[in-house]
Amino acid sequence: MNRLDILRVAIEAGSTAPIVFTTGHTCREAYQLADRPNHFYMVGSMGMSAAIGLGMAWRTRRPALVVDGDGSLLMNPSVLFLAAGFPGAPLIHLVADNGSHASTGGQPTDSDFFDLEAIALATGYVSAVRTDTAAGVAAALETALANGGGPHFVRAHIAATPGAAAGRLTMTPARNATRISQWLADRINLTNRSGMSTAEGLR
Repeated sequence: MNRLDILRVAIEAGSTAPIVFTTGHTCREAYQLADRPNHFYMVGSMGMSAAIGLGMAWRTRRPALVVDGDGSLLMNPSVLFLAAGFPGAPLIHLVADNGSHASTGGQPTDSDFFDLEAIALATGYVSAVRTDTAAGVAAALETALANGGGPHFVRAHIAATPGAAAGRLTMTPARNATRISQWLADRINLTNRSGMSTAEGLR
């Protein structure tokens, strides 16, 4: 199983939910596989994809899927504590673990030294699953999306592929942010205390 396998499963499972793709080759490959209005691509801000997904899940009270990487998560493990601080937030935090910083040259992350599932559970995630098959990822995502509560943690071991052929995004970050905000606004009629529309409040 490689990163493309994970991305295909995530895109299919999250067809009706916002999906946040972490920075580097993950977001580039997702963009090339299937660019959809419910996709948000990280450009920089390594380690913050789960925080962005959490904001979407908490604000809308609807499931939000994050496709993270082991390097990104270990760069900023505080996102586990942040997510657990919002009990019931329907966040599905999928970590594609290839044991390396594949987007920057393949430097090892030593992720195998850490029981990330146990850490997630200890910080307050309501479930944590580990799998090394695409079918296992699909089943875990289906269960988490159907559950409605959260946050949920899914760790998928994948091969360390460099993704050298993945081109950079042609969409600007501003356009990306506006599009996902509008996609959410079109589906959920929410206003915050200041009376802003969903699209305004989520920017």
